[in-house]
Amino acid sequence: MTVDFTQAQEIKKIAHQEDIPAVDVKRILDRYISDIRSSVKSNGKASINNLGTFRVRKHHAYIGRNPRTGEKVNVPAKMRIHFTASTIFKAEVNEEFNTETESNN
Repeated sequence: MTVDFTQAQEIKKIAHQEDIPAVDVKRILDRYISDIRSSVKSNGKASINNLGTFRVRKHHAYIGRNPRTGEKVNVPAKMRIHFTASTIFKAEVNEEFNTETESNN
């Protein structure tokens, strides 16, 4: 089962559960996200305990193809962001998946 996970919904939920104004929750969350972005930009990675690590990886230039025309196109080198889930997070997801799979059988 898929449930949408939006920042606005989470801000409302946290504000309600913790009895904190939503504006304050938003400000804190925005700052946290900004700090993660800054860390990735300056250090090439940002680790969040029990969640995972964001890392920057260089993707080489290559010659691609326009699917409509078949024309060759030079695609420049660029940096990509890669996320690796922590061992704990992977285990939790797999535990949930295994529970769902067993209940469907």
